[in-house]
Amino acid sequence: MSASATHRLGRHEVRTMRTATGYRGRVILGPKDFVDADAETVEGVLAKLKLTLAERISSARAARVNGIPTADEYLGALHRLARRREFGLHNQRMLAALHKAPEQTLSAGELARAAGWDSYEGANTHLGSFAKMMALEVCYQPAETGSDGSPTWTFTLATAAPARSPEGHFRWQMRPQLAEALERWWGSHPTA
Repeated sequence: MSASATHRLGRHEVRTMRTATGYRGRVILGPKDFVDADAETVEGVLAKLKLTLAERISSARAARVNGIPTADEYLGALHRLARRREFGLHNQRMLAALHKAPEQTLSAGELARAAGWDSYEGANTHLGSFAKMMALEVCYQPAETGSDGSPTWTFTLATAAPARSPEGHFRWQMRPQLAEALERWWGSHPTA
């Protein structure tokens, strides 16, 4: 048998290896969540995995309420992003602060302070960048757009709070589906 090989299937990493009867491939989606396929060729394995992943994505989208990703989708995305080291400490701190805040609502300035920054610009940049990665992971594009017509990615993680802060600042309110996913994430990653 030869060593394993790594392939890309969309945003997923696939590991393949030779077996006695052909090839086996695996996509790891989260802890204890993976998809396997066997075929005579690597191309056959990749085709089977692509079909299985498309079916799972379709099933997940059907479970959405008003098009918003489910807690399971967010949780799987958190695991994949963390495995690729794309769920960094600053983002974890901001999401933890937002989760713990009254009504899970904070301004960008408050999020910045939670991450250790003096200015809200850093929070907006980092949270928006992380939100875009999350959106790509869960195949979601927020309807809300900026003045240039591009998606406002932070709406993947949160909505506009019903009221501004006492100082008149815009505030983000965490999506309940993400809140549930984070609670489950922290349950399996207590030091995160």
